[in-house]
Amino acid sequence: MTPETSHMGPVTAEGPEPEAAEVESARLLANETRDRLREKGLPDERIDRLADAFIALDRGQDQDAFITWALSQAPETDTDHVDQASDGSFPASDPPSTWASAGGTDAR
Repeated sequence: MTPETSHMGPVTAEGPEPEAAEVESARLLANETRDRLREKGLPDERIDRLADAFIALDRGQDQDAFITWALSQAPETDTDHVDQASDGSFPASDPPSTWASAGGTDAR
């Protein structure tokens, strides 16, 4: 699919963006469903990005369909970029000086 034939706006790291003519539809959809999605734990920025993607993907403007779709998307958290820790790993916030004493043995 070439940019000339694409019906979607540019794709970013966050997902597809609506074309200029669709931006208002995305804002309306986000604002109309914001309270319900906040109750489910979605932050405003995430709601806005999901509404952009929903409209850009031509999924329609139905509020209930958007909410269902938005909740089905993988939740985005502040730690999405962090690898999952294993039982034997240390959090990045622990300075290396504490590593030797972790696990009950003192290396001193």
